[in-house]
Amino acid sequence: MALFIWLIVALLFFLVELISVSLFYFLSFACAALITAVVSFWLGEPWHQILVFCAMVVAFFVLFKWLLHPKRYRHHATNVDALVGKRGVVIKTIAPHITGQAKIDGHIWSARALGAETILQGGCIEVLRVQGCHVIVKEITS
Repeated sequence: MALFIWLIVALLFFLVELISVSLFYFLSFACAALITAVVSFWLGEPWHQILVFCAMVVAFFVLFKWLLHPKRYRHHATNVDALVGKRGVVIKTIAPHITGQAKIDGHIWSARALGAETILQGGCIEVLRVQGCHVIVKEITS
């Protein structure tokens, strides 16, 4: 009888999870109820089953928090942030306080030099950062 009660509890928590936007909050309860349903074969006392249910809820909370934590996933730079570290070629000379142009990954960008250096047309550059709609570059040899 306890098996059917825990299965109904698990089903109810699964249904609540489906209609809620709780980010797997009720899924922890549903999984814990399923485990408790299986364990109810060996544990006849209701308070033992409730103890197992509570322990499993905590365990699944920790498991889901660890599985879904954003720091577990590698951050991929996108859009202009992906330009940092890329190399390109100067197509219009970059001088101090004068914006030039550089071709990076097939796209032409307005470019400024990092310091007071002049980078001549045809020079190889590396993007250090993106500032507004300009890339800040330094000249590299190669």
